Amino acid sequence: MKYFLLLFISVQVAAQVTTKNKKAIALYKRAENFRVRGQFDPAIELLIQAVKKDRRFEEAYWQLGNIYQAKGNWNLSLSAFEKGYAAALPLRHKDYFYAIGCVCLRSGKYEKAKAVLEKFLAAEKTNVKKTAQAQVWKSQADFALEHLRDSLNYQAVALNDSVNLFPMQYFPTLTADDQELVFTVRHGSAYSDEEDLYFSQKKNNRWQKARPLDNLNSNYREGASAISADGHQLVFTVCGPSGCDLYESRKTGTQWGKPQILSGAINTKGWEAQPSLSADGNELYFVSDRAGGLGGYDIWHSKKNEKGEWTKAVNAGSPVNTPFDEIAPYIHVNGSNLYFASNGLAGMGGYDIYVSEKDKEWGKPMNMGVPLNDCNDQYSFAVTGDGTSAFFSREEGGN
Repeated sequence: MKYFLLLFISVQVAAQVTTKNKKAIALYKRAENFRVRGQFDPAIELLIQAVKKDRRFEEAYWQLGNIYQAKGNWNLSLSAFEKGYAAALPLRHKDYFYAIGCVCLRSGKYEKAKAVLEKFLAAEKTNVKKTAQAQVWKSQADFALEHLRDSLNYQAVALNDSVNLFPMQYFPTLTADDQELVFTVRHGSAYSDEEDLYFSQKKNNRWQKARPLDNLNSNYREGASAISADGHQLVFTVCGPSGCDLYESRKTGTQWGKPQILSGAINTKGWEAQPSLSADGNELYFVSDRAGGLGGYDIWHSKKNEKGEWTKAVNAGSPVNTPFDEIAPYIHVNGSNLYFASNGLAGMGGYDIYVSEKDKEWGKPMNMGVPLNDCNDQYSFAVTGDGTSAFFSREEGGN
């Protein structure tokens, strides 16, 4: 699964491109019309034709690198950026150092990532935002080089085809007895495809065929959810025309009640999603990009008061949140371990899974290590009650 925030590096193209080949320029302009609309495949075809007309067409290589990067094709992106760098004027070199450093990190080429990012940091004197990002990437390359061989005793086993039925399934959440699994299904591979909530129950140590939560699913997109320990309270994400908000439903018998949108103590004009409930259902962790956070996406926290109402959410703060993005929180049933994904901490590149332990305050997050974390994105990590197993999603074979 590919989740949000595929990094896309963009630098304004000069009005005058470096090539003098009119056919190459015409192909490049046509490609730009497709690229800006997100139609990457025809843009790639035209840019490949453009560089065949002029093998030193630097801007065409640059945009090829950007598009391949947005598609997550790191090796083709690196190849295009390296060809662009070879054709670029010295003034453009630091842009390529930044781009190549990112792509090398995301493809697990840690030595090269570190070397190129050091060149960028030595060359860049004014762009504070890019410098901060490059410093994080370099710290991740350093961490990966130090810990790449520290493989921990994890064994990943795919769930049976009663659960893995769909083009995409992710964001698992569990009841405390580990007998019911609720997760999000996307009915296609495109980001805009319909999302619904499904559940599976374990019988005779085997997960049964996943079924939709029909009375909770709608014409909108139902995303990440959190189920209480007793299986009778569900908080979930609904994304519609006005954005993403959190809703709550309660189960009576075998039926889920009508979803109710959570109050303004939780939902804002910002983006709210990816909830996690404490075992007793009285604490809620979720992700938001609202004002007042430390980064782009932060983890926020709310408790119920004596009336059973959610209090105004507060930022989970440092060291959990960083100036970058923290997503997919999962509060364990013990109430002391918070699992989440971050791209702003030392790790293997992209989003890694971390755990923070609470002793009055949340402690320094610990990277969950190899082989769980690698240069790809990891997220949606749910740990069983006894702490010996976890459920997570990852992309395999394009699914």
